[in-house]
Amino acid sequence: DNYVGQAQHGDKNNSGIEIWGNRNNITTHQDGDQNHVYANFRGTGGGLSRTGNVNGNWFHTDQYGDKNLVDAGINGSHNGAVVLQWGENNRVGSAAYPGGDGAGFGMRIVGNCNFAGVAQGSYSNSATVMTTGNGNRSTIAQDMGGIGMGAMQ
Repeated sequence: DNYVGQAQHGDKNNSGIEIWGNRNNITTHQDGDQNHVYANFRGTGGGLSRTGNVNGNWFHTDQYGDKNLVDAGINGSHNGAVVLQWGENNRVGSAAYPGGDGAGFGMRIVGNCNFAGVAQGSYSNSATVMTTGNGNRSTIAQDMGGIGMGAMQ
C-alpha cells in the first residue's frame, strides 16, 4: 500500500507520478496557471504500455487556475479517478500547454470495476476519458458556473 500526496503552488509546474503495486492512492493539488500533472499507475513511463498487476488504485487531483492539464493512466481492477478543475481553458488530456511533456493522451483506465469523474468549472474546458474493461462508468460535468463541485469528491 502506497500513498502519494502532493501540493504545488504557482505557475508552470509539472508533476509526474508513477506507481507500481496494489492499493495505491495518489492525491494532488495544483494552484496556479499552466500546470500539468501526469499520474501513471504502472511505473512504466509509457502510460499503460505494459501488462502487470496493479489493483485497487485511486487517483484524485484538483487544479485551480487557467490552462492546466491532467493526464492519467490507470491499469488494473477496482480503480477510480476524480479530476476537479476550476478555471478557464483547462484540459484533461488532448492538448499540452507550454511546460508540459506533450503527452496529452487524457485519462485512460483499463481493467475491471472502473470509475472516472471529471468536473470542470468556468469556460472553454475539455476532457478526454477512455475506460476499457468491465463495469466502467465515466462522468464529465463542464461549465458549472457557480455550482459547487462537492458531488464529485
